[in-house]
Amino acid sequence: MIHEHLETVRPITAKELCKITGKNRRELGKEIRKERKMGIPICASTDPTRPGFFIAGDQCDMRIYVRSLRSRIKELTEIMMFCERMIDKLPRVSNEQ
Repeated sequence: MIHEHLETVRPITAKELCKITGKNRRELGKEIRKERKMGIPICASTDPTRPGFFIAGDQCDMRIYVRSLRSRIKELTEIMMFCERMIDKLPRVSNEQ
């Protein structure tokens, strides 16, 4: 399991985890999602000075991670809305499904 390679103190990059586990990035992401759904508190840091995955050491760690997820969701929602508005401005194709 991925969480067995993680610490609460030092984030481990996806590249490092792939090397340790022998998984590719897609497999790694799938395993991390699975373990999170099982209740393992795996967080991800996007801080350029300390990027990577780690186990939440306390509620504060998890709150910070949830805040970063909310920010990403907001940003992706905005992008999705702009893209949806562009749909009608693009030419139609005859085999549209």
